[in-house]
Amino acid sequence: MSYNNLFILSRPIASLPLLASKLSKNDALLLRGDACYNPAAFSPFEVPVYALKTDVEARGALARCASVNLIDDLEWVTLTLQYQRCISE
Repeated sequence: MSYNNLFILSRPIASLPLLASKLSKNDALLLRGDACYNPAAFSPFEVPVYALKTDVEARGALARCASVNLIDDLEWVTLTLQYQRCISE
């Protein structure tokens, strides 16, 4: 099964409502880099939310990741193959 868009976020997002308006039910979010400082902020989204485990650990945000799927680099590559487009923001 192929999904629509994988949004790859590498910095904090100023407007979560604006981001939410861009998402469809077949999209997903991947947090990396500085976007991992507050992964819990993305829990209200109705799409799968992933985060690179090493980036979350480096930023001390592991305790705030209850609703976020932590993945490693190999899983990241696999995830990109499941989506039609990967959009970095």
